[in-house]
Amino acid sequence: MDHIRTTHFHDEEDDQRSRAILVQYYSSECLSHGAYIIGVFVGIFTCIQARQFLDLQIAQIETFHFTWFSIAFSFFPVFLLYFLTRILFWGYLTTYALGIMPLDYEHTLRELPGVPHGLTRVTLLASLHFATVKAVRHDHKLIGFFSNLGLNTLILSTIFYLLSLLVTSYLTSLG
Repeated sequence: MDHIRTTHFHDEEDDQRSRAILVQYYSSECLSHGAYIIGVFVGIFTCIQARQFLDLQIAQIETFHFTWFSIAFSFFPVFLLYFLTRILFWGYLTTYALGIMPLDYEHTLRELPGVPHGLTRVTLLASLHFATVKAVRHDHKLIGFFSNLGLNTLILSTIFYLLSLLVTSYLTSLG
């Protein structure tokens, strides 16, 4: 891999300990995102049950049903896509952390975003983490794209989509 630079400044014990810490952290992220996916499915089933309840209670207000249900249901595919790609991202990080070579000090400070300015010491754990993230983003570009996107960006784009859907449906009902 030409995009990874190697260093040999650390002993084998530090290297193994740092890799074990990274694998444990990445695995816990996979588990937490799996729990988020379970929460999304609970939300989907809750919406289905609420729709059946609303059909019985407010049958005369059809536009309310469509608007509420479309807004609630439109967020679930966004959440599901986001959490599935995050699980893949953390899973790839877990796999790569076992065999990646750490970045050197200058390369970590110069080329990787997210390193705070004024950082004077790069630990083996940090250089392994940055090398792993860089390698996964390089080798799996689509997964890397979603790793850079925040959930807020996806939610905002869904809200704008829903607003345009509501305005369009309102304008078509007028004419």
